[in-house]
Amino acid sequence: MWLIMPLIFFVSWRSCRRVGQAFSETASWAVGYLVGTGVLLLLHYGGSNLVSANPDDPTALVAVITGFIGMWISRYLWKRRGGHLEPVNNPLTNSRWFRAARAIAAPPKKAAPVKRATTPTKPRPAQTTTQPSTPPATKRPAAKASAPAPAKRPAAKPTNANAVKLGRVIGAMLQSNDTQRRPPQR
Repeated sequence: MWLIMPLIFFVSWRSCRRVGQAFSETASWAVGYLVGTGVLLLLHYGGSNLVSANPDDPTALVAVITGFIGMWISRYLWKRRGGHLEPVNNPLTNSRWFRAARAIAAPPKKAAPVKRATTPTKPRPAQTTTQPSTPPATKRPAAKASAPAPAKRPAAKPTNANAVKLGRVIGAMLQSNDTQRRPPQR
């Protein structure tokens, strides 16, 4: 049974990604297993001929199944409390070094496609407005000259993937863990 416990813990952790809940489910599995084993022993020593107390007997699967039932009850109660809705705060894989390694391993995000400069079009002829001469006593606002066309920006340079990875690494390492709840320091 003690060789099975780490495997049960790993299976539970892979399904819920919370170390505390995985420990709780592993303990629930052990309690369920012991209850199932106790029932089998009581039946064996109580005079029932249906089961035997040998660990290699096929009825020993009943104890394993009761262990998984205990594990299911623990998961059900955890979800009912809303534990699965809390953000994952796994101290084993949420350190800055793991975040940096994930940033290095992740492929760089593709940037939006850049529109390349096309062949220049014919420039528009400048529009000139001719104003009729007005007497000086009349104050009319002068007609606005048309705004010059905006200058074309040069095409953006492609992003260097290594620089992006380095930026991700530095950002992941410097990211603070202030959002995590910490116990008060004494």
